[in-house]
Amino acid sequence: MTSGSIVKNVFANGLFVVGSLTLLPLLAAVPVIAATMPAVKMKVVDEHDGTPIPGLVAMFWGTAREGTITGHGGKHAILFAVEAVSDESGELRFPKQDFSSQPFFLNTNYENPSMLLLKPGYAPLVLHNQLRAVPTLAEASRWEYEGKTVKMKKATDDLMRQQAYLITTYTDMMLGFDLGCTWKRVPRALVAADRMFPDPGKTNTLRTLFMNDALFVRQGCGSPKAFFEPYLRP
Repeated sequence: MTSGSIVKNVFANGLFVVGSLTLLPLLAAVPVIAATMPAVKMKVVDEHDGTPIPGLVAMFWGTAREGTITGHGGKHAILFAVEAVSDESGELRFPKQDFSSQPFFLNTNYENPSMLLLKPGYAPLVLHNQLRAVPTLAEASRWEYEGKTVKMKKATDDLMRQQAYLITTYTDMMLGFDLGCTWKRVPRALVAADRMFPDPGKTNTLRTLFMNDALFVRQGCGSPKAFFEPYLRP
């Protein structure tokens, strides 16, 4: 019997359909395993004199990439994203973050969680876990700076210009063109990044959101312009 006959007989006998229908319950039964980033508490102070820095906005996030056969490419997923504002003692507090440990069907490669610290007058600071370049789930589910004090240094105009587009690279991850509407989780951070951006004629994350207002409305996220209006008030 030829291979073509085999294929015809399979379809004619309904074997392909039966096999597919049998597989569907098995796929639906695959459990979604939850993971948790525990609550985080940190303190931020001035590098020069050690005084607390109140009113600082911090964006904290975790990411993963889809594993591929070649090890390159693959989709990108935000596991969690949250923001916090430091109090008068310079303390930052983030609640625990529950997230799916398997955002991709076949294989997930975790990345180190990161944090972006923003305060006018200070140089933006980006922190990453540093234990391992490619962390395990357990390592991606804890923050190496938990309970520690972080120092920030005053910013010069040149330093702000040098870091502006680097900061936009990080905040652009929150755009949520994948229907995630992630930008709604970190509004203060995106507004702070916009206000610290040195070139009003260039595009950054917040301005990209506003330029695509109608697109996000169609996606079901609502209007970015309307959402951010309260956060943009003086």
